Amino acid sequence: MKRIECSDHCSLWEKADRHPCIQGDGSDHPTWLFVGEAPGFNEDRTGRNFCGKTGTMV
Repeated sequence: MKRIECSDHCSLWEKADRHPCIQGDGSDHPTWLFVGEAPGFNEDRTGRNFCGKTGTMV
């Protein structure tokens, strides 16, 4: 997967609390791809995708 680059030209980046861009992890050639709507409190706090309650469900 192509790495996301954070930009200081984006108004969302300016308002982010901790992790404006949370990168994906896993295989470069996945069989499945999970797309989240927006990072929640736990994702923002840790910088990881689908952690906490959401990660348990996935």
